Amino acid sequence: MAHPRCWLDQPEPSRLPLVAGAFSWRDIMELSNMILTAISTVGFPIVVAGAMFWKMNKQDDDHKQEMQKVTEAINNNTVALTRLIDKLDS
Repeated sequence: MAHPRCWLDQPEPSRLPLVAGAFSWRDIMELSNMILTAISTVGFPIVVAGAMFWKMNKQDDDHKQEMQKVTEAINNNTVALTRLIDKLDS
């Protein structure tokens, strides 16, 4: 069974042709396939990590807004209880 080519199987840079026209269509297709494989294997995790980062930032902002509302409600309740205690004491 033939193994797929990897970067270890590639020729050393000193043995690569230096003229752009010296590359065959097959070499160009192999290079483009290697680039597409790298993008498909590494690109998806990068996109997912970026999406998770964005979602976490959005959740943090939402949580801050919610906590501001909770803090305001607690402060209003404290004022109401203080007034109620004052009325009961008098």
